[in-house]
Amino acid sequence: MKKYLLAKNTLFTLLFLLGLGYLFGFFVISDRILRSNLMYFITLADSLKNHLPFNLSFISVLFNFLSLLAVLYLSCRLIRAVFCFFLEVFHTRRFLQKHSSLSSGSYTVLPSSRLEAFTLGFLYPQVFVSTPTIDTFSSDELASILYHEELHRQELDPLKKILLKLVNSVLPPFFGSGWLFGHFDTLSEISADLYAASRLGTNKPLISALVAIQSAAVPEYAVASHFSAQHERFAALVGRSRPNLFALFTGLGGLVVILFFALTTLSTTSAFYDCRHLSRCWQTLFTSQTTHTQVMDRLSSTPCL
Repeated sequence: MKKYLLAKNTLFTLLFLLGLGYLFGFFVISDRILRSNLMYFITLADSLKNHLPFNLSFISVLFNFLSLLAVLYLSCRLIRAVFCFFLEVFHTRRFLQKHSSLSSGSYTVLPSSRLEAFTLGFLYPQVFVSTPTIDTFSSDELASILYHEELHRQELDPLKKILLKLVNSVLPPFFGSGWLFGHFDTLSEISADLYAASRLGTNKPLISALVAIQSAAVPEYAVASHFSAQHERFAALVGRSRPNLFALFTGLGGLVVILFFALTTLSTTSAFYDCRHLSRCWQTLFTSQTTHTQVMDRLSSTPCL
């Protein structure tokens, strides 16, 4: 169990740091791209205003324009991801407030007609178990479910889940993202299963509970840690197969290298038209008769504002 807990928490830390690194690089590169496209606009406006030839290559203009479109697309993804994040936080807080009076010690009885058990909440998560779940399962099966959810509560898995969902939504789409981020859920569930089996001394009650609950619909609480059946969980419980951690972290390492190379290249390339006096170029263009070319010649040796 400790092995998978360590792998789960390591995966969460690396993916979260990957998201932070991407955001830092995105803002740095976006600034360069926006400034570059603004300079192209200034140059074009200057050419039209003073009847001068537009001496920039088509390939350069096209590259900058496509880069601008990419920035706008990724900015929309970022805004949408942040909006969905706060929306899910709001719905979670409202759900917890609505059911706060139903707590009965270590778990909260949920008035539902479905077989369901899950952990919900971020800094202080709570375990929810529906009334049919309590009435349907034997004492050992119910204990295995509660031990399983208890580890989710101790590990703050719902908080980690919503943070990784935010990271996955912010990152650019890439092949294998579902496989990579899905491993967190798999490792989280297997760790909780092994914890429950160790507390009971047997995995039989947990397996029978999983078999019984696998036909139940998954609740709509997207950031909850659900007690639901997964093929990987059955295989891990009976010892037939376990997640390939080497392939997982090798794939993650490859993604980090590719992202680092891409961000470093874009942040140092000379393909973006840059000006140290952007505000003065803009002001001079529209407030004087001096051409942009003359402004650049005069300001090239002047320190930045």
